[in-house]
Amino acid sequence: MKQIVEQLESRNPLQELRIEWVTDRDAIRESVWSKELDDQINDISVDNLSNEEADKRPYAISFVAGLHLWNDNLEDCHEALQDSIIYGVHDTGSYWHGIMHRIEGDFGNTRYWTGKARNHSLFPELQTKISAYLQNEADLDSLPESDTKQALIKVTEQSTWNPLFFIDIVELQTNKEKNPATEEIVKKVQQLEIAILLQYTYEQSGGTGTIVDLA
Repeated sequence: MKQIVEQLESRNPLQELRIEWVTDRDAIRESVWSKELDDQINDISVDNLSNEEADKRPYAISFVAGLHLWNDNLEDCHEALQDSIIYGVHDTGSYWHGIMHRIEGDFGNTRYWTGKARNHSLFPELQTKISAYLQNEADLDSLPESDTKQALIKVTEQSTWNPLFFIDIVELQTNKEKNPATEEIVKKVQQLEIAILLQYTYEQSGGTGTIVDLA
């Protein structure tokens, strides 16, 4: 499992903010970031990961969905999240669902699903780590003046992570401003969000140890 995540973390360039959602099996195979990882993710047993414990199974399904999403396989991510035990009733599954639609570029759907996870317990940790990146590594001062830059500065001033505000930032960057330097920082925030959520989901599913490098 850790080897899969290490490869996804090493993606260079970073995952795009918007990816075309394809549903044809042959097209999916050609569009994923790594075909080898696609096979490995498909081989993960939800039953084994959750040790067949009912309370952990929704997280195990969400974890597999998250891996598919990070590997640019929106179709299999979405299919996993349709499972009746998480669809619309599980905050972590809903959060992954929202991110998937955000990367698809369907901002109406992403706001709907993300709204179902608006009180997620992970938000304080997301805020701490993403704010630290923006303040200490991103060099926001070097960016050209823009609404996206000002929004990223506001992220550092939040008391907790606001995924709905981040949707606004992604929509602004991808649909309007499209500044390359700013986009790289938004992509890095997206990577951190996915990595932190993946580690949490893994732990809640019954997984042990750290599989994501958040240093």
